[in-house]
Amino acid sequence: MKLITRNALRKLITRNNLRKLIKIILIAAFLFVIFGIILIFVSPYCHSVVIKTKDYIYILRNNEARVSKYLGDDENVIIPDSFLGKPITSVEDLCFDGNETIESVEIPDTVKNIRFRAFSSCPNLASVKANNIVLVEHAAFADDKNLKHVDLGTHLETIEEYAFEYCESLEYIPSRESLKSIGTMAFAWSGITKVGDLTGVNIESEDIFQGTPWMDNQTGEYVTIGDVLIEYKGESDISVIPEGVKTIGDAYDIYPKRNISVYIPSTTTRIASYALLVSECYTLYIPKSVNSIIDNDDVYCLDYDLEEGGSCKIVTVSGSYAEQYAIDHGIDYEIVNGWEVPEEE
Repeated sequence: MKLITRNALRKLITRNNLRKLIKIILIAAFLFVIFGIILIFVSPYCHSVVIKTKDYIYILRNNEARVSKYLGDDENVIIPDSFLGKPITSVEDLCFDGNETIESVEIPDTVKNIRFRAFSSCPNLASVKANNIVLVEHAAFADDKNLKHVDLGTHLETIEEYAFEYCESLEYIPSRESLKSIGTMAFAWSGITKVGDLTGVNIESEDIFQGTPWMDNQTGEYVTIGDVLIEYKGESDISVIPEGVKTIGDAYDIYPKRNISVYIPSTTTRIASYALLVSECYTLYIPKSVNSIIDNDDVYCLDYDLEEGGSCKIVTVSGSYAEQYAIDHGIDYEIVNGWEVPEEE
């Protein structure tokens, strides 16, 4: 039996058979490599693919790539514009967060979004250059105390909440040409010394410039940017908002130490102050000119707080927007024919 097996093996392992076997193995290996390459390019269209290189972790999805994590140690970083032929479109959450090495970053023209805390807490980051950023997300550059030079191009539309909070060296609002919205505390405790013309920019959010040199230098009781009231610094029981204010931003304290009667001028068309509406300390004299008041679409917890019983009192005229708003939200209101505006104390 053993002799038969050995003879059979000798017949099988001939030169021709060995060549065929090697050929089959090579073809199989080749097909495996091709299949792997195809898988790399096709998989992103089915689900996200994560690939790690020496300097970055990339996320591939559909026809784009995203920079997920920086692994390098360069001081001056130039983010590539593509990976495996796919354009890099965003710098993802926490990508450079806490990096103590980087001093400057150049972002390619393909990138439009800088995500949540992408560059936050980078103590030596001083310069950021990009051309096509559209969105800067929540706290993207927060606590970058040496960040001084920021140019994000001419397409920037939205700076979200806390985006440049505690950027003590940043003295200006970057890339303002196309700005549409600035979020809550976006520049709080930064080094902002001037705000310039923000006409057309939504600056209703709370404490955008709190703790900045610019805010500290505002001496009046009413701090306005254009026709938007952004901060009330008065200490009286009566607040008479100046004529010319069209929008009341989140300018009032939600927990004032006194009851305050707020007289709104006939130039005002929108009230966007969450605090004014949910605090029992405020009595609001709202004229017929007001045709828009912040709602639960603007602040997700507004209706909840009103339902819990915390609300102002509204004094208004019959048929006004404010009357219907009070009815819809269960706010205590009073209808009068008009009122005299008192002198502030």
